[in-house]
Formats: sequence, structure tokens, C-alpha cells
Amino acid sequence: MVTDKRFVTELVISILIMAVSIFAIAVAASYEDPMEGQYPTLRSTFVPMLWASFLGGLGLIYFLTLLVRKKRATSTEPAPSKSEPSTEEIEEEKTQAPSKRKVLINVIITGIALFIYCYLLRKVHFAVLTIGFLFALLNSYEGIRRWLINLLIAIVGGVAIYAFFVIVMQIPL
Repeated sequence: MVTDKRFVTELVISILIMAVSIFAIAVAASYEDPMEGQYPTLRSTFVPMLWASFLGGLGLIYFLTLLVRKKRATSTEPAPSKSEPSTEEIEEEKTQAPSKRKVLINVIITGIALFIYCYLLRKVHFAVLTIGFLFALLNSYEGIRRWLINLLIAIVGGVAIYAFFVIVMQIPL
């Protein structure tokens, strides 16, 4: 019963990831580029569509992997029971693997942040939106726990991404 509940939860998450990806692609595709024809490079919606496609592809791979694992688990004989793990082994597993709840929260925060990013793409400047997106993700994944450092990384990253697209690739954002 527990594995079925977990399977359904992960299946729903993978479907939500694909749905957010499709939404992001639809929003980016409907964006009218004011500089279209003035630059011989890619449209300004190329990068959001690329990232949304990448996210959707990962969601699809995750979905298919879940289905294959479920099919293999139901078609194979149960494995012979192993000896009970020691208390040390259980504690070691707990410290190494992040909690499933934390992973789920990170996936939800990432999806919401991407949704907001795509929704505000026409209304807020690209650099400001990118800085906010990076800051939200850096704080949710807790790689560095100090918010000021995360803010500096997000500002430098957002400005660098903006400069790369505008100066190097000549894509008007």
C-alpha cells in the first residue's frame, strides 16, 4: 500500500512537471517579439522554450522510468528476504539521503518558480526576473544557507545571463 501511494505521488509529480513545461512553452510561443527581424539571431523566446522543453523532457523520462519500474516490480518474483539491517546502517542511510518530503518541497518550489517566471516574462524585465528565479532556487535547495551570499550569486548570475544573451548572442530581451 505504501509503495502504491508513493508511486501515484511520483507519477502525479512527473505529470505536473510536464504540464508546467507545456504551459511555459505556450506562454513563450505566444510572446510577440518586438525586435523580430532586426536581429539575425534567435528569437528572444528561444531560451525559455529551450529550458521548458528540457524540463518537460526530464518529466517525461521520469514518468516513463516510473512506469517501467512498476511493471518490472509486478512481473518479478519477490526476492528472498535479506537479513535485518543493523542500527548503524539505518542511521547511515538516513544521513546520506535527503528526506523525501524535502525533495518533494524542492520540486514544488521549482515548479511554482518556473510558472511565475514564465507568467511574468512579458511584464518584468528579464534580468530582474532571472535574479529572483535564481535567488528562489538557491534558497530552496540550501546549498549555501546564507541568504546574502545567495543574493550575490543570483545577482551576478542574472546579470551574466542577461549580458550573455544581449551582448554575445545579440538576442533582445
